[in-house]
Amino acid sequence: MRTIEEGVHTSEANGTQVEIKGFRVRVRLAQLERARRFIAQHLKRYPDAQVFFNGRPLVPPEIPTLPEWDRQLEAPPAVSATAGEAKLLLHVAPESLPNEDRGIYAWITGQRLAFGLLGLEGSAWAARVFGDVEANGLDPGLHPDWPSPFGQGRSESPNLENPGLNDLYLWVHKCVQDLINDLDVKARAEENERETRRLAKIARDIASLLNSDYRAAEEVKMQTASAPGADAARPAAGTEGEETRWTPGDDIPAVPVAPVGGLGGQGEGGHGDPPDSQPELLPTPDGPARARETGADTHRSRPRGGFQVEFRHLGDKDDRGRYDAATGTIIINLDHPEVVWAKQVGGATELAVYREVAMVEYAFALGQRQVENDAGRLSEAATRFLVAVRDKIHRVARQTAGIDHEGLTA
Repeated sequence: MRTIEEGVHTSEANGTQVEIKGFRVRVRLAQLERARRFIAQHLKRYPDAQVFFNGRPLVPPEIPTLPEWDRQLEAPPAVSATAGEAKLLLHVAPESLPNEDRGIYAWITGQRLAFGLLGLEGSAWAARVFGDVEANGLDPGLHPDWPSPFGQGRSESPNLENPGLNDLYLWVHKCVQDLINDLDVKARAEENERETRRLAKIARDIASLLNSDYRAAEEVKMQTASAPGADAARPAAGTEGEETRWTPGDDIPAVPVAPVGGLGGQGEGGHGDPPDSQPELLPTPDGPARARETGADTHRSRPRGGFQVEFRHLGDKDDRGRYDAATGTIIINLDHPEVVWAKQVGGATELAVYREVAMVEYAFALGQRQVENDAGRLSEAATRFLVAVRDKIHRVARQTAGIDHEGLTA
């Protein structure tokens, strides 16, 4: 550029008009819009300038941000020693940005260099991160012995052969990587919270189904116990030389204070012999009898009535489900291979597996409660039988979890 006149008074308004015309090739509207946006992006460095493009005023684009993720960082001494004082502004947009808006731009005395996404394009957040770093200390006039920070051509590509620009680039890369890592941590926490709420609702729905069945069965037992002739079919209690037994449908309810061992789903299926002591029914002065395990801690009590369902991480070596008799809780193991597979498939298949696991544990829980209420000399044999059947189910479930189910779910 050369100056024709300087300091000459004129009646013309301040400003510079640049006209580009006489194109010999047709320019597409998309290209014009890209050029308009390119020029407008540079105006953020010249807030007092008024620029028109095809008669339309240009305004620097305003990109909405998530304010809680805005970061203002200053270069550490190791970087400022070569790149000079530098200030980095990072932002996160609520949604993906156009290619020309995403990424980081470096500004050196008003000229722009495109750092882009700094090799972090694989991140799910890369298309939403943008920002600027001011680094006037890299003005080529300040370092005449260094290669120019500007690359060849007009692509705004940086020349990382410049030592100061290379240090600046590495620092900006680390800052953006830290921001993306923090975004990932927050996203995982939110996803875990949503998943916890989802599983809690599924657990409530399954528990409601099981408790509905349980209440219906209890009503049938009560009706049977109160039917005419029910007392005549029951052996007399306390007859000398005869064993006192309570059969299903007795009108004297029993609540096990301590559960019979063996069905808690411990380890690989609750192995181990049940305790030698068996529950015995002891009438109480105030009405119903209570089932108490001889020699056990009689202060431990299980809630009366129905069941609850919970999802827990018990490890991939544990059973897919277990029943905690002390709390009346059916537990579904989220780490079991079959449950993991169902969760990956999702949809109706996932829900079907959860229900099937809970229903199997529910069936054995009912059997365990009946064994405890029975309290006769067959209780030990019945307990061993339940444990053996349950172990077989869990063993087969673990073997089938490794089968390719793709053909079955197509």
